[in-house]
Order: sequence, then C-alpha cells, then structure tokens
Amino acid sequence: MESRYSDYFEAFRGAEAIKRRLETFDLEGERDLLVEAIESGTAQRKARALKRIKVVNAFLHSGTKPTAMVPRRAAQSSRRICARWSSSTADVSRPRISTTSTGA
Repeated sequence: MESRYSDYFEAFRGAEAIKRRLETFDLEGERDLLVEAIESGTAQRKARALKRIKVVNAFLHSGTKPTAMVPRRAAQSSRRICARWSSSTADVSRPRISTTSTGA
C-alpha cells in the first residue's frame, strides 16, 4: 500500500500526526476566517469563534508556535509504537499499511 499510494498522501498516528498538522497550520488565515465568522455568523458560531480566536491571537502575540503544545517525547513514542506494531505483525497474511514517517 505504501509503495502504491505514497505519492498521494502520508499517514501518521497519535502525537506525530497532530504535530505534523500543526506545523502547516496558518494562524493568520485562521484568524481571518474566525473574524469573518464573528461578523456574519449565528450566535452559536460567534461564541465558538470568539473562544477560538482568543487562542489563535495568543499564539500570534506571544510568538509561540502551536507545535510547542505537543511534547517531543510523545511524538517520538508514537513513532516507536507504530514501528513496534508493524514489526510484530509482519507474519500476518493481510496487507499492512505503514504509518511511520520516512524522515526525522
């Protein structure tokens, strides 16, 4: 599966997946979307957007990257768990989907 679909997507699990997603997260773009939701949304959407924009603005003003929320050890341990699981299931007859990263 990995050799067939690796050109289309990468799959990760656990903390590493969250960290990878946060690395590409656009804080300014998200803030713009939230401001738009506050200006034109329903009362419930406005309330949710206000809560989220507080967090986004805190990251923007502090200079802290969102990836700092994911402990380094958690991302590394999820990678080890995936590698351990794939090596322990090598004798199973069904095809495996590798979820480990190819680089560090």
